Amino acid sequence: MPVFPSELEQNFFVEGFEDSFKDPVIRSTVDAGPEKTRLRYSAVPEYIRGRLWLKNLDDYNTFISFWKNDLKYGVLPFEWKHPVTGETVNMRFRNIFRISTIAENQFVVEMDLEILPWDKFL
Repeated sequence: MPVFPSELEQNFFVEGFEDSFKDPVIRSTVDAGPEKTRLRYSAVPEYIRGRLWLKNLDDYNTFISFWKNDLKYGVLPFEWKHPVTGETVNMRFRNIFRISTIAENQFVVEMDLEILPWDKFL
């Protein structure tokens, strides 16, 4: 499995970082009383949204190459550290990233990632 390039920045900007989970609960209305609830599934993906600094053109090219070649345009999952716990997890891109320029030859990449809750299916 590909690993996020170690030569790139490993930490998201604090500002704008988001961490959430896919809602695993099914709610059913009943004639009287509170809704009934149950789990839809037990393997619940975690969603991460963050911004990462690409400090120069080499970082930009490394990131693009990783996404195109190693991840086959974002199809394959990869290993990276969880941005909060620091543990190694399997994740994948949820959609296409967005890159913006913050200074000459400095960029910020915005990513929406899914932390996969299982290892045995990969």
